[in-house]
Amino acid sequence: MRTNMLNDLALGVKYFIKGFTLLSHRQLRPYVIIPLIINVLLFISMIFCAKHYFGSFVDWIDGYLPTWLHFINWLLWGIFISVFYLVIVYSFVIFANIIGSPFNSFLAEKTELLVKFNCKVEDGGWRDFIKDLPRTLRREVRKLLYYIPLLLIFLILFIIPVIHIFAGFLWFLFSAWMLAIQYIDYPFDNHKVAFAQMKVMLSQRRLLCLSFGSLSLLASLIPILNFVVMPASVIGATIMWQTEFS
Repeated sequence: MRTNMLNDLALGVKYFIKGFTLLSHRQLRPYVIIPLIINVLLFISMIFCAKHYFGSFVDWIDGYLPTWLHFINWLLWGIFISVFYLVIVYSFVIFANIIGSPFNSFLAEKTELLVKFNCKVEDGGWRDFIKDLPRTLRREVRKLLYYIPLLLIFLILFIIPVIHIFAGFLWFLFSAWMLAIQYIDYPFDNHKVAFAQMKVMLSQRRLLCLSFGSLSLLASLIPILNFVVMPASVIGATIMWQTEFS
């Protein structure tokens, strides 16, 4: 049992790294470019929005501080910069995946063709993309309906005495689990596997998914690297699906 657990943890790392190694593959490159552009534009937009509101927010907090506590302004700035960055990154991951979902589904399909058959990836063009768009968006709504209630429950944990001590760790595990679901769902959905059935299959390899999702989450916190985490994770998750779940 312990060997299987360690093996699943190692496999999660392996598939995540594999996604990055194939990121620049010449046959996948065209399908990586659009998600990459989406990530860059979205992140820049969110940084500008945060910059606009951040100063006003700190001034508002500063107005409630007693005069003798104004010397801790520098500490407030440090804390709020850290919190704002985490909020931006987390929001960025959510919105980037929602907006990029049709392109990610396309990328997963082409990755599977390349890896499974080792053949030249043919471009199906915008016709295939548009044909699959309604199904992809419906699947994203299904994931949101699964995600939002759990999100609210985990947020409540932060205000419950004693339990709030462990809330940060539980939040990390929850986020890692959701990212694993987000990325591996693309090949599952491409093969018309129901969302409920997919959850059952993933729950049987929970450590594998948590290992993969944790690395995706941590990489999302690193500037510049966070631009390519989404397409790399889609590629890695597709290979993981093909090897472990198909």
